[in-house]
Amino acid sequence: MAVEPSAAPKPPPVILLPPPVLAIILAALGWAVALWLGLPMVSWLALWPLGVLLIVAGLALAIWGVATFRIAGTQLAPHAATHRALVVEGPFRYSRNPIYLGLLLILVGLPLTAGNALQLLAPIIFFFAIDRLYIPYEESTMARQFGAEYEAYRQRVRRWL
Repeated sequence: MAVEPSAAPKPPPVILLPPPVLAIILAALGWAVALWLGLPMVSWLALWPLGVLLIVAGLALAIWGVATFRIAGTQLAPHAATHRALVVEGPFRYSRNPIYLGLLLILVGLPLTAGNALQLLAPIIFFFAIDRLYIPYEESTMARQFGAEYEAYRQRVRRWL
């Protein structure tokens, strides 16, 4: 059940920025602003292992999500007007947005390993941008394209966890 690309509304401009790029920009901004302001790095040695664990888990989850999309033969682009398949396997059985969740885990882990308290803003900003701008657009696109099949999936699987 495909929808003509012209039938889909144009995404908000921010959606054209790929989520991994948004995550990198936010992490880099936190780092750059802390250096620019001369903020000291905090020694969170007790939190360092947790930070590494979150980064590794986030990478694994994001890679698993991307691989699942590739296997299904559909596209990753959040601004895509149509998709070839409704992906409900792999990590998508547990979260409707495991790639975003993986990126969020990475953004939470980075400041714990780097000791940069300002970088703690990055996952907060990322979460709200993804949750309020990207996901609603994607959900409306999927609902329009896949109808009742997507609605059943949406009822079964949570947005984040």
